[in-house]
This record gives sequence, C-alpha cells and structure tokens, in this order.
Amino acid sequence: MVIYDLSCGNSHRFEGWFENREDFERQLNDGLIECPLCGSCELTEKPTAPALHFTKRTKQLDKRTTPKPTAVAAPSSAPTLHADKTALRALTDAVKSTLEKHFDNVGQDFASEALAIHVGDSEPRNIHGTMTPDEETELKDCGVPYQSIRLPRFDD
Repeated sequence: MVIYDLSCGNSHRFEGWFENREDFERQLNDGLIECPLCGSCELTEKPTAPALHFTKRTKQLDKRTTPKPTAVAAPSSAPTLHADKTALRALTDAVKSTLEKHFDNVGQDFASEALAIHVGDSEPRNIHGTMTPDEETELKDCGVPYQSIRLPRFDD
C-alpha cells in the first residue's frame, strides 16, 4: 500500500491510497482519480515524508542557520504529475541524504527510542525511523516532540 498526497488544479489537497505505483498511474491515466472537493482530474503529486525526532539543540542550530524562505513565482498553469516527477525525486533524494548524514536510523524502534530520549533514558540526538499508528498516539499522549514525514516511493 502506498499513500500519495495529491493536489488538483484548484489547489485542493487530499490523500490517495493505492496498491502500488503502477495502480496509481493507471488510475490517474484512466481519469479515475478526482478531487473530492471540485471533481477535477488535473492532479499533481505533492512531497511526503518519514518520522523525525529533533533535539532542542538541533532546533536552536536550525534557527541560526536556516535561511529565510524566498518567494517564487508559480507558472500560470499547474504542472502535470509527469512534469513534477523529476523534481519530486530530487527533493526526495535530498531529504533521504540529509537523514542519512544527520540522523541515526533506529528503524522500527523509533517510538521507543524517541520516548527514551524524551524522558532522559537515552542520549539526546536526532533520530529517524518508522512507527505504527498506535505508537504515534502514545508519543502524542506523552508529549514527545517529533515530525512525521512520508516520502514517496519510486518503483525503479
């Protein structure tokens, strides 16, 4: 099962759940996917990402070193999904590279390790990994700060 964040030509955002990438592209090409708000079939895929845990120290460093965002003019017509695929892949690769360089991969132990860091039982550091919906609820209930990011998967 893959989940894609989608947007229509009217900038309405929504999720689509598909068996695999081929199933998504087949449904898109056959006009079977439409915006639930306006019915538009002109869709673009938006970036998604995995769960991340930031330490206070990292947040302080980010505030000092993160450049201010700049405005970029959008093209007059919305780009198609296929035109965005290269940019989406480049963005996904950049996020993955940053995770590999600056975060410890704790895999399926993300929730338990994030909680251990939060309560002081483990060394504070940046981590990434995966968690179940139940583990996500537990982290929220315990007040553990984290950022969940879903990245698209490419079949090739």
